[in-house]
Amino acid sequence: MAGRVDRRVDRLLVACIVAVSLVVGIVYLNGQRRPAQLPAAATGDAAPGDAALRPAVELTDRELLAYIEQGKVASLRITTNRIWAAGSLAGGQKFTVRVIGSDVFPTIAQNDLPIHYISDNAQGTFLYFIPVVILFFLAANLLLSRTRKNYAINKGVDTSMIDQPVKDSLKDAAVRSQVGFKDVAGIDEVKEELAEIVQYLKDPAPFAKVGAKVPRGILLHGLPGTGKTLLAKAIAGEADVPFYSMSGSGFVEMYAGVGAARIRKLFGQARKHSPGIIFIDEIDAIGRTRSGGLIGNEERDQALNQLLVEMDGFDTNETVIVLAATNRLDVLDPALLRPGRFDRHITVNLPGSLGRVEILRLYTRDKPLGPDVEIETLAQKTHGFSGADLANLVNEAALLAARRNKEYIEAGDFAAAIERVIAGQERKHCRITEREKRIVAYHESGHALIAKLLAATGTAMVQKISIIPRSRALGYVLQLPSEDRQLLTRSELSNTIAVKLGGRAAEELIFSEVSTGSQNDLHTATDLARKMVCEYGMSPDVGPLSFGPEQASSLAGPSRSPDLANRIDAAIRQIIEDGYAKATALLTEHTPVLHAIARTLAEKEVIEAEEIDAIMNGCFPGGSRRLPSQMACCIEPDTF
Repeated sequence: MAGRVDRRVDRLLVACIVAVSLVVGIVYLNGQRRPAQLPAAATGDAAPGDAALRPAVELTDRELLAYIEQGKVASLRITTNRIWAAGSLAGGQKFTVRVIGSDVFPTIAQNDLPIHYISDNAQGTFLYFIPVVILFFLAANLLLSRTRKNYAINKGVDTSMIDQPVKDSLKDAAVRSQVGFKDVAGIDEVKEELAEIVQYLKDPAPFAKVGAKVPRGILLHGLPGTGKTLLAKAIAGEADVPFYSMSGSGFVEMYAGVGAARIRKLFGQARKHSPGIIFIDEIDAIGRTRSGGLIGNEERDQALNQLLVEMDGFDTNETVIVLAATNRLDVLDPALLRPGRFDRHITVNLPGSLGRVEILRLYTRDKPLGPDVEIETLAQKTHGFSGADLANLVNEAALLAARRNKEYIEAGDFAAAIERVIAGQERKHCRITEREKRIVAYHESGHALIAKLLAATGTAMVQKISIIPRSRALGYVLQLPSEDRQLLTRSELSNTIAVKLGGRAAEELIFSEVSTGSQNDLHTATDLARKMVCEYGMSPDVGPLSFGPEQASSLAGPSRSPDLANRIDAAIRQIIEDGYAKATALLTEHTPVLHAIARTLAEKEVIEAEEIDAIMNGCFPGGSRRLPSQMACCIEPDTF
């Protein structure tokens, strides 16, 4: 509807402009019809010394015809287009005639009256078309511009590039990065590998002396938030060279040639201010494998081709380094990854425990910490956090402390911040029924009990159970590994799946039916089982085969037969069913402990690790994990 209205407005606007141009042209033409120059005798303007001082009179063509027939016209001057005339009568009276009829000229010829023709400015008719043509082209250009912008807006394209397609966010003066290696922590190995780049930018002479060539391009790849962009800024800051930064998506526009022009401008500026660093963030937006003729990717392919040409066009003497960052190394075009363009690929991994300690110290160096805050303990509780996650964690803890008007950030603020990052914000106004509360209590107790029973086999330690609703769940079990692990065995992954299915098994065991609360558990368990079969080769039926994440997402493909796809489905299903059976068997054997944990959780809503251990020790006298025949903690589900 909006598009039709815009088209109607455009048409009305063009019609108005054309009408105005026609009116202006007509007025202009009428003005050009007046003689360009008439002598004083013709116009009736007497000179100061002239004998005939009387002003000229204006006659009609009928009056002029009568004067000619009477022989009273002494002289007559007519424009060549026979529209204007001027002259004098026998008595010296000057006259003018605006419009001359066609019947006047035969009378003039009959009376042998001499006529002097005057130029009528023949350019008038031609000049009439000049303003019309100019206004017409202005209207057409305005209509085209509005149409292109409307199309771009409907397609979600940035319209700032339409009027100025080559103008972008690049500055004429290069940016000087204020970040250094001191601002990067937890990835010392990567910093050591990049140190030679800094040395080359500062002093390339030692490298040239031995004939060494520093990589023209360095590709940083890793999970989001691991510090790839920060590393690029740190290299530029340490070397004190110009830093040109742009996102890969900034090179891709709807209009062909815009991205290529931006790339040429970017590399041109970098060469002008060499030495320097060009940083392309999220290069997968422009560097994906070329479409091979598919419609819709011509602009991206053209921009990629220009990037390949520019990276090959560096002279050996140019000290310009291209840095790029991506989370998707697997989708980049092979021509972009070959030596001579991106010679070096550096993986930026998640920080380990020591790395998290360094990162936390870096981000808390300017914040007041309470005496109960231990950075090492905090690092153990943030397993799997990236550098960006840790920065967000510290900021969330500072916000909580400021909200409570504290002078220091305490350990409790960090604990609350961890829960907020992992499980989301607490939903204080969420009201659930008593039955729902019991279901959630048994669900989370099932997760926690299976995790505790399988703790010796590699599952993460249970730190906390909560049934306080948060933005992502009605309850959760906080599990943290006791140490950083680099390898996981098949049995450990199978136990992890059993823990994830423990909540659903507890619901079916206690209430004889299941709820929708197991949706995320089923998703994560199925995804882990798929990786075990398709990526890790842990299925005896399928064998030691790996299909990769891209191929495994489509089990029926040209490289797999239908029989193999069916065996993959069966293997994934078997792993899930085995994990569910293991969880059900453990919960059936330890049903009294499940009741005890669920009752305590329903009463307190939050149970810490120490309370869970106390309940377990009360149900297992002497530390044994086998239940005695008579126990005080045996509670049936309908008693609370």
